[in-house]
Amino acid sequence: MGAFRRCAPGPDPSGSGAKRGADRWHCGFEEREDLAKRGPRGYDGGKKVNGRKHHRIVDTQGLLLGVKVLPANITDRDGSQQLLKELCHKQPQMKLHLFADGGYKGKWEAWVKSTLGYSVEIVQRPDANTRGYWLLEGQELTEAQVKTFRGHREFIVVKKRWIVERSFAWLSFDRRLNRKYDLLPETTEAFILLSFVRRVLRRLAAFAQQHAVSA
Repeated sequence: MGAFRRCAPGPDPSGSGAKRGADRWHCGFEEREDLAKRGPRGYDGGKKVNGRKHHRIVDTQGLLLGVKVLPANITDRDGSQQLLKELCHKQPQMKLHLFADGGYKGKWEAWVKSTLGYSVEIVQRPDANTRGYWLLEGQELTEAQVKTFRGHREFIVVKKRWIVERSFAWLSFDRRLNRKYDLLPETTEAFILLSFVRRVLRRLAAFAQQHAVSA
């Protein structure tokens, strides 16, 4: 147990930041306990994420099959390839049918089919990637056409897409996974696995209790 208190660094006469270590000690932090984010990290310019990203594969019930925590500068496709290679190595008997969004369409889809032998189904919105329409002079866009553009689109239920998003949301209830405390990505992966183990055990206990009462 401990308390976090934020302190302003002391004056630095040299102006070069040479005394930052002393300032940290002066604020009451132990050595290497200055709450700085350490470990492998990166920046994803597309998603504007600085740190790490979690790549997960779940079954149709939302339960975890595999997880990989990597620096954010590794693309979703490259990260998912690492995850799938590990899963295929650990569970070679599994034959999966993967549902993925439009970001995995193309080379990644072909790689999964040819290398791993899994089948892939790309699930996209019916109005995905609408950039424009050809119109006659004087003709205006209809209301339905306007709603196909990004920023104007309405909510549409897309098959299977919500399952993995729900699994991501489940972890937000775990205080240990709400913040990035870990130095090693493997530590985060272990806690994610423990979170899903606990969820499965709770489901099994509820199922057993329900059948015991009915019997």
